[in-house]
Amino acid sequence: FYSLTGLSASLSVLLLYTYPIMVTVLSKFILKEELNARKWGALILVSVGMYFLVAGEWRIEGLKFLLSGLGSAFFYSLYIIYSRKYLQKVSAFGSSLYVQLGAGLVLMAINFQDFERPLKILGEHFLFILTMAFICSFFAMSLFLAGLQKLTSTETSILSTTEPISGILIAHFFLGERMSLVQWAASVLVILGLILVGFEKKAQNSDTVISNPNSLGL
Repeated sequence: FYSLTGLSASLSVLLLYTYPIMVTVLSKFILKEELNARKWGALILVSVGMYFLVAGEWRIEGLKFLLSGLGSAFFYSLYIIYSRKYLQKVSAFGSSLYVQLGAGLVLMAINFQDFERPLKILGEHFLFILTMAFICSFFAMSLFLAGLQKLTSTETSILSTTEPISGILIAHFFLGERMSLVQWAASVLVILGLILVGFEKKAQNSDTVISNPNSLGL
């Protein structure tokens, strides 16, 4: 949010979505995850696609805002990696509850000087806020953490880049916002990267079945 005060929105988004690259590099050293050619290929496709997806007129008012944007990606990368490391056997719903509750309390303490306006907003838009809290935040984070228990941190970070594509497509079909030819092409690149990740998991599952006949009940 701080980077947005000194950068254009598209550049802030692009800086945040450098986190799959950071996760890929850091996970090799912290989690000792193997990085094969297919993962690198998926990462390159997704990164190029993300660049063209949000490319536009960029505004930069200072180095501190660039560093803030990269900092958000870096700390999010650490969050993904250490969630993968320490939350393997913890309920995704339980983890999400504590994360959301902690974030809510901290943000409330920082931003709310009094409770008059928050209570007014809550009273007038209770259903919308409840929907955003559970569907858009709690449920979404629970799915993400559940994915981390089944996939590597690199795979999860790459697959999570569907978020900006979903936002752009929803804006196109439901809000009437137009997508340029470049954005359509960029979306295809990101999707191809996701398909590469999916094919890799399918190949790994097949190898597991072949090497372990008991997984078929034999």
